[in-house]
Amino acid sequence: MRLLLVLAVVFIGLTIFAHSAAVGAVLTAVAYVFLWIASIFFTPFRRCRTCSGTGRQNGRLFTWANRQCPSCAGSGRHRRYLVTGLYGPNLTRGESRAFAARFRPNRPRP
Repeated sequence: MRLLLVLAVVFIGLTIFAHSAAVGAVLTAVAYVFLWIASIFFTPFRRCRTCSGTGRQNGRLFTWANRQCPSCAGSGRHRRYLVTGLYGPNLTRGESRAFAARFRPNRPRP
C-alpha cells in the first residue's frame, strides 16, 4: 500500500514537471523498477506460505505434534521471485533439499 502511495506521488510530481501524462507514466514505471530492485536488495526473503513463517507444521491426526515444514525446511522463509538475478544461484536449505529429492531413485512419480 505504501508503494502505491509513493508511486502516485511520483506520478503526480513527474506529470506536473514534464507537462505530459505519458512521460509521467513512463518515468513512474522506471521509478517502480528501481524501487522494486531496492526492495529485493534489502529484503530478499518472504515468509513461507505453508507454515506462515514459523518453520513448523502441525500434525493432521495428532494436532499437538509438530514437525519441520517440508516446504521451507524449517527456516520459515523462501526467496522472493527473481532474487537469483541479484544474489546469484545460491540455494537455501529447503531449496537444496528439494533439488536433491528430484534425483532420488525412489521418489514418488506424478
